[in-house]
Amino acid sequence: MKRILSFFVFVFCACVLSVNVANSADQGEHKPIDLCSRQAVAAMDYFLDHGGKKSEVFRVNNRNELEVTGKQLGYLATKEKYRNFTVRGEYSFPNGKIPTNSGFLVRITGPSPIGTFLPRCVELQVMRGLTGDLFGFHGLVIKGDAARYVTGKKHEFAGDYCHVKKFRDAESPSGSDWNKFEITCFEDLIVVRVNGEIVNWATGVENVEGAVAFQSEGGPALFRNVTLTPLK
Repeated sequence: MKRILSFFVFVFCACVLSVNVANSADQGEHKPIDLCSRQAVAAMDYFLDHGGKKSEVFRVNNRNELEVTGKQLGYLATKEKYRNFTVRGEYSFPNGKIPTNSGFLVRITGPSPIGTFLPRCVELQVMRGLTGDLFGFHGLVIKGDAARYVTGKKHEFAGDYCHVKKFRDAESPSGSDWNKFEITCFEDLIVVRVNGEIVNWATGVENVEGAVAFQSEGGPALFRNVTLTPLK
């Protein structure tokens, strides 16, 4: 019964969220912000666990794709902070079906309090077979359906964390194909879509402004056509 109620609450929230997104777009108050252009990447802050140059891990190629080499653990973050927004884009893995770990971070409220490469934030997992999972690191709470919800304490890199697993897989069977992703943050709700299908959602999210970021976590990944549209 609780799972059924939780599902209907989610459907209601998703409908309200969709209406708000549509209204914002119709009013034309906010234009999409390009996050993958050379200019945008050059202006971003970055953190790498062993130091080094931004261009060694994050660079825009001649096809206007952001290459994340994965050679070091860290992230490439906007200087601007956002609270309610939708990020849309595409990702691919140069290694095809070999599992490559990357991610997209939202609502970054500060660096890791224990000095690791994971800031205090929500992570949208971008990894072959697991894209769509959501994590809250270093005490940043997110909540989800009990059957898909896991918590942990004093993780080596993430500290106290929450994990909401996706409930369906919508990725292309070939890891080398381009997949579309979308993550919308609105108040305390996050909804994730992959290739147009809702694959995950979380509620009770800490409702704060924060930077957004591309993650480097041990393997190569490509991103393109990534934009952020602020919402009212």
